[in-house]
Amino acid sequence: MAGNPMQRKARNYFILGLVVAGVLMGIAVGFLAYKIYNKEDGYKAQINELNNKFEKKYYALNRDIKAMEEVKSEDLSKVQTVKGQTTAPEDYVTPDMLDIEVTDDEGEPILDRNGDPELIHPYHAFTELKAGTILGESMLYQNEIQDDLRLVEFNVFRLLSQAQNGDVVDIRLKLPSGVDLIVLPKKQITIPKVADLDVDNTVWLNLTEEEILLIDSAIVESYTVEGSYLYTTNYISAGQQEVAKTTYSPSPAVMNAMAADTNIVEAAYSAIAEKYSQGHTRRSVDEAINRDPKDDDEDKLGRIIKGMNSEIKKAQDARKDYLDSLED
Repeated sequence: MAGNPMQRKARNYFILGLVVAGVLMGIAVGFLAYKIYNKEDGYKAQINELNNKFEKKYYALNRDIKAMEEVKSEDLSKVQTVKGQTTAPEDYVTPDMLDIEVTDDEGEPILDRNGDPELIHPYHAFTELKAGTILGESMLYQNEIQDDLRLVEFNVFRLLSQAQNGDVVDIRLKLPSGVDLIVLPKKQITIPKVADLDVDNTVWLNLTEEEILLIDSAIVESYTVEGSYLYTTNYISAGQQEVAKTTYSPSPAVMNAMAADTNIVEAAYSAIAEKYSQGHTRRSVDEAINRDPKDDDEDKLGRIIKGMNSEIKKAQDARKDYLDSLED
């Protein structure tokens, strides 16, 4: 049966209204989504702008570092810098550069006494660096750790009156004839502390087997030759100054000891022998030792023993002071 024309017309208008409303609603939803999407993009752009403005991967020194001094992870603080306000080097130091784990032959980490991985800090400063400096790789150099390198304590050197921990020095032998010989060139000294005070006239040095024998020879001969002494001279700018050449030649007895020392490989000994045989400074030392015919071997031995006993006494006193400080 045919419907009422008025009803059909009303129904058609109703359907058309729904369609128009749906279209309008679709346009509104699309426009809203577009606005939200653009706003989200705006937020992302702002976040990216902030990320580009602030960097969190930089490390700054929290203390002054001397030239050739070792830079450890505890010397650095993580800093946030603002681009355009603070300049950071392009080759800035990253966290994986700071601590390097020591591993065994199988690549497994070697643990320290606390059960933590043992770490080495192979980086040293080329030049003096001030606290607050953002560290770059070009400011550092890496020291190869030799198998025969050892930490050795000495208390026989005349230090500068204002010698400081980390100074870079030449260790020299002064003879009463005026001859002045370089025994160990460009060595960085560490001054140990007891109760936050520097131990008097005591230094630590990292030395190879060759250097240990060389300085031992010079110490004995400084005791042998009355009026001679070992002293230090500081480099003015260790990072820029070349290492001096050794001018002291060890005694024949020490050279024989080096030849027989299994810690010094044959190739290294050949280089050592050639280096020390090229100079004529050995003659100056021998002349100083033998200058007084009345000074017999017994007198020389007595001075050596006296000097060695003085070293032992100083080392024992320093050790006692250190142990006493632990009880305070």
